[in-house]
Amino acid sequence: MASTTGREIMATLKQLGLDENTLVVFAADQGWMGGQNGLWGMGDHTRPVGAHELMMHIPLIFRQPSHIPAARPAT
Repeated sequence: MASTTGREIMATLKQLGLDENTLVVFAADQGWMGGQNGLWGMGDHTRPVGAHELMMHIPLIFRQPSHIPAARPAT
């Protein structure tokens, strides 16, 4: 993902007046092994090719500036 994508999304939400009442979630998976630790590829999707610390650093970012009341149904 381009380094400016998050800024562009937030700028658009602000421009539309939605930045203060929108939950934004940014998540990713561990992706491919790109030669780190001498490994390439993703294995066969049943057995990982490795579980190195590098693969465990997965971004998960939440942004919710306003309060969501408990037990309130979504509208």
